[in-house]
Amino acid sequence: MPKRGKKGAVAEDGDELKTEPEAKKSKTAAKKNDKEAAGEGPALYEDPPDQKTSPSGKPATLKICSWNVDGLRAWIKKKGLDWVKEEAPDILCLQETKCSENKLPAELQELPGLSYQYWSAPSDKEGYSGVGLLSRQCPLKVSYGIGEEEHDQEGRVIVAEFDSFVLVTPLCTLAHPYLKTKQTSPPSFFHFFLG
Repeated sequence: MPKRGKKGAVAEDGDELKTEPEAKKSKTAAKKNDKEAAGEGPALYEDPPDQKTSPSGKPATLKICSWNVDGLRAWIKKKGLDWVKEEAPDILCLQETKCSENKLPAELQELPGLSYQYWSAPSDKEGYSGVGLLSRQCPLKVSYGIGEEEHDQEGRVIVAEFDSFVLVTPLCTLAHPYLKTKQTSPPSFFHFFLG
């Protein structure tokens, strides 16, 4: 039985030729790999900063941004802080920070304008979950978790009360033990948000 090969390629004796396609090397891919190896990393965004005006031209009163960073240190290396500086949000919510408060990168702590910073991360699992809330304005009250110890020890919720609104920054994940029962988070987690 003849061996399978490239369609239409046949040897002189009638058997098909066995040929391997040559891998092409892209100059763009090589440059990208060089940048990533140097620690610069690719830009995480390609959209320009939003203007603080509505489509009708009215100025916005508040800009809130939320980003699942999947690790603060890697996010910073990939120029996440550049986006924040360009976007200039009034409040920034970060999920999956994977960093305890005592190990926060200095450039994040010194971020201009967002001087009120609140962090929640598990004390016993370094590099796991965690959320952050950074604000230009000091909240009236900040609380951590949903009031259930089993859930709160994972550092997944920060609630901040302001003059005219309450902001919740949660980390909801699909990779959770509750998936065994076909739920993405415990029922108490959802009841907290439903009131």
